[in-house]
Amino acid sequence: MKVNVDKLRKLAEQGDADAQNNLAYIYLFGIGVAEDHVEAVRWWRITAEKGDAAGQFNLGQAYRMGNGVAEDIQAAAQWYQLAAQQGHADAQCNLGLLYSKGKGIAQDSAAAMRWLKKAAAQGQVDALFNVGDEYCLGNCVDKDLVESMRWYRKAAAHGHARAQYNIGVYYWNGTGVDMDQYKAYLWFSIAKADGNAMAIDVLQEINWGNYLSQGKIREAKKEVKRFLKRMVNREDEPTIPTQYLH
Repeated sequence: MKVNVDKLRKLAEQGDADAQNNLAYIYLFGIGVAEDHVEAVRWWRITAEKGDAAGQFNLGQAYRMGNGVAEDIQAAAQWYQLAAQQGHADAQCNLGLLYSKGKGIAQDSAAAMRWLKKAAAQGQVDALFNVGDEYCLGNCVDKDLVESMRWYRKAAAHGHARAQYNIGVYYWNGTGVDMDQYKAYLWFSIAKADGNAMAIDVLQEINWGNYLSQGKIREAKKEVKRFLKRMVNREDEPTIPTQYLH
């Protein structure tokens, strides 16, 4: 990818927040310049301190991962908070997870669910999945496997491979839904197509264990192929056939 670094730097120096964020990214990944994480953080800090939500989120990421700056989860939480209050969905999700785990901020189950659901309402896929996880594990809310399944389905509809795998597990075990090995096989296959390694192992066990007839397996593979063809570009609004959701 070719980037006009001089033009971008000029815009950044003039105070353009988008240019400042983009300049930080090219330093982070070394696109057209020598990779320099400290310089990336410097530009994110400039835009973050001016109140730019993207800059605040990215600075929070840098502190969380210790990338270009000393790792500081408390500082990460503070910057996520500022970005989240401006409606930044990724920041809302990460802030919710920190509240859930009590990392860098006092553990607060209500705040965790509030921020995760705010992010989920914007279609943030990891938030959709993590709300499902909270209902599955009963950490920040009362355990509710039916509700967990509902949120996993939302995440799965957006191509979240772990959510797809978990739905397969729920159907296989009859957790929060009637047991259905055929639907489980379908979801494990979809998760495999989306890169979930655990699904590969489970599908091998199912095939070796003769849990489904060869006819059913062939039928399932055809169904998965039809499903994958019907999925639209996942950078847009992914859809999922309704028969997979019930």
